Amino acid sequence: MLRRAPKAIIIDEDSSIQAAVAEEFPDSHYCLCLRQITRKLPQILGRLTYYKAAKGSLENIVYDSIKGDEFEENWEKLLKDFELEKNDWLKSLYQDWHTFWAGKSKTTLKQFVEH
Repeated sequence: MLRRAPKAIIIDEDSSIQAAVAEEFPDSHYCLCLRQITRKLPQILGRLTYYKAAKGSLENIVYDSIKGDEFEENWEKLLKDFELEKNDWLKSLYQDWHTFWAGKSKTTLKQFVEH
């Protein structure tokens, strides 16, 4: 890498990995792996009678929200509509919502990685 830190690193939700990345690459942006997040959905939300609808809404919010405020409004609606306000996993995801690229367009991501 020509002795330059990466601009972005995709990692999982493991806090020890997040801490190591932050320590070794303080100027790099890390993001959570969307695939790992979506793979956990059946385990975390699968018992809900409205699982498919909640999963679809969550995926739409993450993949289709272009602006941060749009993401936040849709996130609040998801929690209220599906009565998920007390879900600890979703709370932790929301605290780090910027780390899984939510609210960023593909163009913005490309510009971020290229600069």
